[in-house]
Amino acid sequence: MPPLSPRARAAVTALLAVIYALHAVTHALDDDPLHLLWACNVSLLLIAAGFALNQPRLNAIGFTWIVYGTPIWLVDVAAGNPQLWTSWITHFGGIAIAAWGMKTLGVPRGTWWLAPAAFLPLLALTRLVSPPALNINLAFRVYDGFEDLVPSHAAYIAILLAGCALTGLALETAARWLVRKTTPAAEA
Repeated sequence: MPPLSPRARAAVTALLAVIYALHAVTHALDDDPLHLLWACNVSLLLIAAGFALNQPRLNAIGFTWIVYGTPIWLVDVAAGNPQLWTSWITHFGGIAIAAWGMKTLGVPRGTWWLAPAAFLPLLALTRLVSPPALNINLAFRVYDGFEDLVPSHAAYIAILLAGCALTGLALETAARWLVRKTTPAAEA
């Protein structure tokens, strides 16, 4: 697949900015805007930056975060916790655009370990600026209902980071395989 033109990358970046802005306004009106610090929301910014700057690694890190975080978010949905309607667009739109970005921008090696490493500063920021009651990015305690399964919050964070790394490895491997399968032999 030929590289995206600057105009196409700008259009995708604008689309992601609109999705993020819509979600941000909805958070500001309906609940606490600090919820924008959830990794799935920040992933939209990484994906947008990946397209804007033609940096496949930023897109791939954002892709890893949102693919890993969406099942965790779906557990929250299944638990009956209130959700904003824009969360559905954020999660599934972000996944679709980032997946397309893996094909059009490329599949950088090593994202599998950079995605959890990049999450650590976000986790620190979350702990610094958000109240423990919100437990954004699970920065303060084990997800409600899972306390008996994990011995400590530190162990929980280690499990989350390992899960992010494994998700990144699976995505990187699958994306490389798919790109190779869809690239004509003459271009491979």
